[in-house]
Amino acid sequence: MKRLSVRIGRLPAAGAAMALAVALAAALGAGSAAMAQSGEGPVTAAEVEAAWRLAQSDEEAGLEAAWYINERDPVQGYQLHKRLADAGSHLAQWRVGMALLEGEGVQANAVLARDYVRRSAEGGDIQGEISMAVMLVNGEGGPVDEAAAREWYRRAAVRPERSSAHAMRGLAVMYLLGQGGDAEIERGIAYARLSAEAGDSLARQLYSQLGSFIRTADQAEIERHYREWIETFGRPR
Repeated sequence: MKRLSVRIGRLPAAGAAMALAVALAAALGAGSAAMAQSGEGPVTAAEVEAAWRLAQSDEEAGLEAAWYINERDPVQGYQLHKRLADAGSHLAQWRVGMALLEGEGVQANAVLARDYVRRSAEGGDIQGEISMAVMLVNGEGGPVDEAAAREWYRRAAVRPERSSAHAMRGLAVMYLLGQGGDAEIERGIAYARLSAEAGDSLARQLYSQLGSFIRTADQAEIERHYREWIETFGRPR
């Protein structure tokens, strides 16, 4: 799955397996727990139910367990994530949206994917916000709306607890190209620099290709936008 190839969450795969094993041990005994932790054999209905119950008491751990199941069986992983998404998990909503977009574990449906991603974004999930922006720019699952895409990138970029370098790069591109509003070259350059400095590899490539624009732009204006963002929102990461 291209858009879900990197695990989302804080626990490593072993931690997700352990969390699921603990939940299974409580429900079914040590034998089922050991199989879940080893990752051997097909995913069982008991594992799926244990992950669901785990999510009711610890959403983060439950979502890790759900992703562990998804890696072993995308169909059951999708069904479990959809159950969690429909129960209100915004991260699960994003994962369901991406699965629907790529056709992983379920028949591809871009329109439904956009609906789940929108729900995730409106719930405040940062991946949902970024993916919503991308889908709006590309017209995936619905009409193109560049103005709305710019706003979703901005929301993800200004989050006080985790300003996204990825979102910052997307916002920079929209200002450079005039997508969703007026072009503002100096602002776009400043935002590309911030994203590049935060370690976004594509932003680094973009910034390195802006040499001629940087040389001919208003340097004071670039610096103003750069400093203004840092003072207001901090550095993205």
